[in-house]
Amino acid sequence: FIVALQNTLFLAVLALLPVQLNKFLFIESSHVFGIPIDYRALSFYLSDIAIIVFISLYFSKKLNLLKDFYNQNKKIFISLILFNFYLIANNLFRESFPITFYFSARILILSLFFIAASQIISARNFKNPINSVLSISLIWQSALIIFQFFYQKSQGLWFLGERSFDSA
Repeated sequence: FIVALQNTLFLAVLALLPVQLNKFLFIESSHVFGIPIDYRALSFYLSDIAIIVFISLYFSKKLNLLKDFYNQNKKIFISLILFNFYLIANNLFRESFPITFYFSARILILSLFFIAASQIISARNFKNPINSVLSISLIWQSALIIFQFFYQKSQGLWFLGERSFDSA
């Protein structure tokens, strides 16, 4: 049951990656001349939540796979650890500690996702569902882009994270 749930969560993560549904938290340092700038704000994406749930479930039951990954890919694993340690340690000396720490934590989470995803993708029996999910994602993203280009405005799909815009 656990394996089926984690595989389903992995497919959900892949399906949610292009969905940019998020919530911005504008702190003081995310404003420039009083205007909130979204790339300077803390943002929580639906895909981030799915990734955190997935890696929590995955690593709670698969710590032996982490050892296997380390044994097979020592250079990659050590590089990930050193890079993440550097990022987090470097945040201690920054003015905008909350934002830099948040982005460093996101890189750590994505590093853990990379390890788990490499283990799942290497399983030979799981390639077809991954290809299907990525194909469906590519088709609906392409359709959305074509409609946006044709109508020269957003299509009102805010629940999928589409930003509002109009060419006029």
